[in-house]
This record gives sequence, C-alpha cells and structure tokens, in this order.
Amino acid sequence: MKEYLKSGDIKKCLANTLQVTFEVTDACNLRCEYCGYGKFYSDYDDRKNQRLSIEKSIRFLDYLIDLWKSTLNTSINQNVYISFYGGEPLMNFSFIQSIVDHLLNANCNTRRFTFSMTTNAILLNRYMKYFIKHNFKLKIMNKNFVLKSATSLSKGETKNVKG
Repeated sequence: MKEYLKSGDIKKCLANTLQVTFEVTDACNLRCEYCGYGKFYSDYDDRKNQRLSIEKSIRFLDYLIDLWKSTLNTSINQNVYISFYGGEPLMNFSFIQSIVDHLLNANCNTRRFTFSMTTNAILLNRYMKYFIKHNFKLKIMNKNFVLKSATSLSKGETKNVKG
C-alpha cells in the first residue's frame, strides 16, 4: 500500500499551523433556527451540554508550543488565531480564560496570538472588560443584537447587549 502521510509530515503541519479553534461547549442558551446545530440542518446532533476539557486542551497547546519553538516551524507568519465557538462559548467562560491566560504566559516568542469568538452575545456584558483587555475579535450571531462596529467595541457600543 502506498504511504501518503508520515508522522513527520503531520508534526511539520502542526508546527506551522496558524489557526486553532475550540468548541468550548455544546451547551447553548438559545435555539436559533439559523444555527448549524439547529433543527433545520440534516446533520443535527443532540446537544448534551458537554464542555471541552481545560486540562486536555492545555496539554494539546503545550504540544503545539513545543512544535512552534522547534526547527519544524518554518512559517514566516507568526500570527496564530485562537478561536472559540460552541454552543454558546460564554457558558464556559472559565475555559476561554484558562486558554488565553495559558498562552499569554507560555513564553512562546515565536508566535503572536489573536483571539476571536463566535457568540450570541446574551452573556457578553459579564465578560466585556476581559474581551476588550485581550483585544478579542467578536462575531455576533444573534438576529436581535445590533453592534455599531464589528471591528472594535467600546463601552458605549456595549449598551445594546442585554444579559
């Protein structure tokens, strides 16, 4: 049988990855009909309110950090996008905070991190200061939410968020 992929190929690919996305939880506080996990999609799966393990995710990131620091890392681009989605990721905010804090304290000078999250914004006010502090890029998926600017949030623009 022809060998298509070797373990070294996988490690090199991981050492040069520029995007890591976490499905923080499959729990959600809404039932939006346009959601990819909603009843109108053929691949709908039953949500079980599960949460992604912080410990396993940090072990995975530590593995990536070692690869990013290795000679397998040949990427000129140092920007890595760390994204969070769900369900509703804010229902597991401690996961997001643990991952962000871990990466910012990991002494990984070969990478710069940009954080983003897809949210329905229902719980956004509770954590807004944290997201502003860490310059999060937010994608709001809620037909009842109006945001003046998609690229930056100021305290004045968060008044539309109810939660």
